[in-house]
Amino acid sequence: MSDGYSSQQRQAIKRHDPIWRSLRIERIVSIILGFMCAGYIVFDIHVYREIAQNNPIGLIVFCILLLRLIFKQVWQERHWLRIGERRLYALHNDVSVGGQIAKQTATQPVDLPLVVALDWRRDVLIIIGVVLATFAVAIVVTEILWPGTSNQNVFIIIVFSTIILFTVVWLLASWAYQAYFLRQRIEVSEEGITTRFRGQEYSIRWQDAHIFAQYRSGVMAQSRQIFELCNEQVIVRWSQHEFLGNFLLKTVSNVSDQHDYNWLIGRVNALVSEHTRLPLLRLDNTSPIKLNRQVRESLHTLSYESADTTPPLAQDDPLVQRIQWSGQSGLVVLIGIGISLLMVIYGVLSLTHSLFMPALPGFGNAFWLVIGILLFIMLVLSAVILLASQRYWQHLNCQRQRAIQQPDAFLAQSQPIHIVEPPQPVSLIIRPRAYRLFIMFFIEGFFLGSLLNNSLFNAIIHQRLALSGLISPFIFALSLGIFMTPFIQRSTQQRIEVNAQGISTRLNMIDSHINWQDARLFTRYRILQLFSKPPRSQYYEIASQQTVVRWLANRSRVATVTTQPKMNQQQYELWLRDLSSYITQRTNLPLVDLDGTPMSPEEK
Repeated sequence: MSDGYSSQQRQAIKRHDPIWRSLRIERIVSIILGFMCAGYIVFDIHVYREIAQNNPIGLIVFCILLLRLIFKQVWQERHWLRIGERRLYALHNDVSVGGQIAKQTATQPVDLPLVVALDWRRDVLIIIGVVLATFAVAIVVTEILWPGTSNQNVFIIIVFSTIILFTVVWLLASWAYQAYFLRQRIEVSEEGITTRFRGQEYSIRWQDAHIFAQYRSGVMAQSRQIFELCNEQVIVRWSQHEFLGNFLLKTVSNVSDQHDYNWLIGRVNALVSEHTRLPLLRLDNTSPIKLNRQVRESLHTLSYESADTTPPLAQDDPLVQRIQWSGQSGLVVLIGIGISLLMVIYGVLSLTHSLFMPALPGFGNAFWLVIGILLFIMLVLSAVILLASQRYWQHLNCQRQRAIQQPDAFLAQSQPIHIVEPPQPVSLIIRPRAYRLFIMFFIEGFFLGSLLNNSLFNAIIHQRLALSGLISPFIFALSLGIFMTPFIQRSTQQRIEVNAQGISTRLNMIDSHINWQDARLFTRYRILQLFSKPPRSQYYEIASQQTVVRWLANRSRVATVTTQPKMNQQQYELWLRDLSSYITQRTNLPLVDLDGTPMSPEEK
């Protein structure tokens, strides 16, 4: 990007475009693969110096792979930034489309709704799974019946079979990873178009569309073209491939007499042109929008969001501040990753006898390497969760701003009934049940204790389980459960207190308070979860211009929490309902749902 292009504008482009969510996943995968290549290079140089000097082919290959990963990731992100710049410019300026792709007319009638999808070939996946499982079982049975150490031919067969198995699994994993991003679903109706692209579903009405555009999907993907229909708030995408080349996917459509994927995408494009009357504009390097200094300077005054003078809500949210990389959680994860890497380096040096000091007594040479790798994996997963949490709260903040501008579009389907009296009792403490925490810590402690004293390794590798080796893991697990259960139960408890002046809560060890006259928005939304299933727990919050008060409503068939004063699950849910009713009466604010998309006037 040019030096005159602000990072704030770049972040606005990334925040508006949903493609950056999948690009961040690709970046994490590239970083992991880069670490693997770099690790092999370091290992090859420092451990096998003579082999590297005599046969440097492996070293050269992995250096090329590392450079390719870096080049591809950097230029891929630059490509999408340029697409975002051109889109932003085209949304606010008249762009000449002379010489661009002409509109494609629907010469053959197609019944609406038209549904086109790329989906998994489940029969192929089942066959592959059965074949791989049979092959793996055959290798294990061969090793058990004819140990490789007793017969050299058998040993060679097992080694080569294992190498072939891992190679096939690696190739299939690569194809499956590619297929995950290639999958999509397109539905065209009289009202608009809805697509599911790279795991994200968006829709737009024909009259709301401002740009119909086309561009290639990346730096090294010339054969794949992406089409989009967008305005200042929504981007709806779908793609077309000259050659699909992935046998794990199949074309699905409600058009019975034609199943060619490219033909179906041509029908989709024709219908889009027919309903929107928009020309097809190119946004890649062949675009008429040239990103020169004059164009980029004009972007500083433009924004994807429509002009709005509404002040932002919850500017000083303490929970959001805590999960930033500069906050408490981020610093703990980053420091932990650094410590785990030091442990891995120490373990590698111990194995290669390269330590300038003797290894710590009482531990094997591989102990620190194994513990460091496990700790690193755990902390990397924590970093991924932290990053997902940041994106989750960032999305909620955007939804919060949209809801304050259009509260009627986000109204919850069932509104609380106003009640004058506060719920009784006016103060409630909610804690997770102790026995559930104890069982969780006991299982974790037993596994960790078995790992530390090698009883788990002996049971798995040598098929020998000594009861004496389970005593110390049992004592460790029992102690962990006894001491950690009350600590976690007290630290994760939440408190809700209401009075005539306002509401106070304690959640995640954060105390918050809002006066009724300062409340600007009363919302609910689902907790962060992996799967899009109906949530059993939801956050409720009251937001002011400066801060936010939130609490967690646990609704489940099984009582997972205990309250003080004592309530059963039915009484607890009734108390939460009365709380919402009292809040709507005191604040005169409707309950809005941030999980849904804004409703159109016809749906209200």
